[in-house]
Amino acid sequence: CFSLLQRSRPAPSSPPLGDPAPMSAQPSSTAPIDVHQRMVGEWCRPDPVVFAPGAAPDTFLSKGGNLKLVVAVTMVNGRRLRVVTLTVVDSGFTMKGNLDISCTRLRWTNGATWTKASQPNKASLIATQSPVPRFITEGTPAEPLLPESDDKALPSCCLCLSGSLRGKPELPPPPAEMSSVVVGPPLTVEIIRARGLKGISAKSYGICCKCQIQDKPDDGSFTTHVVSSSRTPSWNFKSELGGLTAGDSLEFLLLGSPDSDAPLGRAVLASEQFHPGGFQGDVSIRGLGDGVEARLTLDVAAAGTKGRQPFLSDDQVDNVLRRFRDSPEASELTQRTHDEHLKSLIGVLNRRLREALLTFCSESWVQAVQILLDNSMDMNSKIRAVGAILVTNFASPLEAALAQVVSGLPGFLQNALRDVIRMVTDKIMEEVVESSASILDNISPHLPLSSKDGGAGATASSSS
Repeated sequence: CFSLLQRSRPAPSSPPLGDPAPMSAQPSSTAPIDVHQRMVGEWCRPDPVVFAPGAAPDTFLSKGGNLKLVVAVTMVNGRRLRVVTLTVVDSGFTMKGNLDISCTRLRWTNGATWTKASQPNKASLIATQSPVPRFITEGTPAEPLLPESDDKALPSCCLCLSGSLRGKPELPPPPAEMSSVVVGPPLTVEIIRARGLKGISAKSYGICCKCQIQDKPDDGSFTTHVVSSSRTPSWNFKSELGGLTAGDSLEFLLLGSPDSDAPLGRAVLASEQFHPGGFQGDVSIRGLGDGVEARLTLDVAAAGTKGRQPFLSDDQVDNVLRRFRDSPEASELTQRTHDEHLKSLIGVLNRRLREALLTFCSESWVQAVQILLDNSMDMNSKIRAVGAILVTNFASPLEAALAQVVSGLPGFLQNALRDVIRMVTDKIMEEVVESSASILDNISPHLPLSSKDGGAGATASSSS
């Protein structure tokens, strides 16, 4: 478990190099301190900090508040990834990297060490300080030296974020490939719908939504299509937003037309709400008038992903659309639905199919369905994968349950009885699979299995 040292020690008589006075102190009249920060250090083990996937990122400040470290955990392709962002608060210099899970050394994607000169700005510190930050304290100079420490006494127990370097610091220029602002990959954002837009129809006949980087609209933006103005407009519009750097927030503007410069309302999604684990939910829309409580529903992908992974492939979605069109009831249902909107709706349902299945199915059965639909797997791989799920979630529990129900039979020793129950369970599974395959081969003409009136209709149909 990676952790940060949070032990307390007596405050020094004067702030160490690189740490300005505490927040409550009055601004100094002397010349600003030349701050020298160098990324040299390791994660320590005392007082472990648990970083949970999907939880809110942990924010740490250096003792003087001029350096901010944000640690978050996300899941990428089933792998737990610790994402670390280090920011010099007063200059905006930012670096982001991933923790190497095989050791305690912090490895950066764009360099092992960095050096940056800056000057503290207390007004900026107060504006950007986290409400409940944890503080990182330096170790004592007597502790062992670290590799790459240039023979200076750097603590081995913590990440050296500022100062404590003895002697006059040298300021080598940063590597040429390292810029002062690290731009991340494009972010996949889906604007789904708005609710509670009271009185919006009187202001505009149509409405669209523009997504942009807050305070940097020229760096990246996109706009949805225009829909009829109503209290609950729906777009289901997904696009990529580039130009983001660490700490950027997203701003959403409700507009009467794509070229309008007079927003009807606006919403803001703060960086810590979606980076790096993504965001799914509602944000408040402001500026619609007193007493209007409106919400905008968004789906922002986790960092480094292309959005929520669809359950069905593109070919399978096309098959669903074709089957829908071929249905006798489709002509009546789609008279008021444009083809583009229908395909967009199926795409939205596809991205939320797994979430919906998990409301009434176990994770294992949802995984089995996904394997059956996975066109990238060959038949033998599917058979092995689905077979393993059936054994784990059906055959083995059934065998254990039968062993409890039938604890003893005349003429059978206990060990022999267990072997017989195991073999009988295997044969029951074979019969279930063969019968299911026979039924599934002939079930298509009898679709749809769902009913117009929900569960009650389905029950009545199956009873008849």
